[in-house]
Parts: sequence; C-alpha cells; structure tokens
Amino acid sequence: MRCSCRVTARSCCATRWRGEGGGVTGSTHPRAQREPLSNASTATGRCEDRARLRQTWQQFFTEHDVLLTPAAPTPAIAAGSRSLAVDGTERSFFDQTGWANLTSHVGLPSLVIPLTTTEEGLPLGVQIIGPAYADRVLLALAEELTPLLRAVASGASS
Repeated sequence: MRCSCRVTARSCCATRWRGEGGGVTGSTHPRAQREPLSNASTATGRCEDRARLRQTWQQFFTEHDVLLTPAAPTPAIAAGSRSLAVDGTERSFFDQTGWANLTSHVGLPSLVIPLTTTEEGLPLGVQIIGPAYADRVLLALAEELTPLLRAVASGASS
C-alpha cells in the first residue's frame, strides 16, 4: 500500500495501518518505516478522516433529501445469539452492524423503521439517514413512509 493522502506525515492516512505495539505494519509509507505513531497523531488522523467524510456526506445531501438503506444485511438474529450462519458459514454478530455504522461516526441522524418479520418472527426493516441536524425531518418522514413501506413489504411477502 502507498500513502496518497497528501497531508503531513504526522496526520497521514498511515494511521489506519496501525499494527501491534503502536507501530504501522504492512505499509510502504516512509513514516511507517521510521517510528510508531503516537496516540495524538492517530487521533488527528481520525478527526481528519471524519471531516472528509462529513464533507462527502454534505455534498451527497445537496442532491438527495435522505438515504434509504437496509437496517442490516440479514434479518435480525435470535435474542442472545452472538453469531449467525450466512450461506453455511458462521459469521460474527458484529458483521450485522455495517449499515448502522455507515454514518453514526460522523454524526448524521438515522432511524430504523421495522417493516415486517421473517417466518421465524424476526424483524426486517429499513434505515433512513438524513443530513446533519435533520432529526425532525427524519421523524416526520418516517411517520409518513411507515404505512406505505409496510404495505409494500406485506405485499411482497404474500
């Protein structure tokens, strides 16, 4: 991997390639060869990453009012379970958090509307993500969309 972040070495994207002991592993970045990253530089790099992501999302929401995503990649897992089988392969419970983690670290509001259930009674839903500070817009939209989406979901499962 090569660094292409074009920012100072102190806050470089190499912070993402941290290895054990605070060093950077698997990197051809010159800084990775010289010294381990400090906690301060790691925090700075993460803040810069979040700032870039916020700008990207802000641009997205200049053209779109909201983003609808699945609530999770599969139906909910049974209460108390810490794993699930996907195509015969055992997967971690935390593999389910991808859609939920899509925007939470940059502070965007989101909510999940439960739409229907599987034959086993486990919920299926959609997530609505909005621009920064649009919490009330999402709540109003969810109130309007819920009956429509549930009608579509129940028609699809019949």
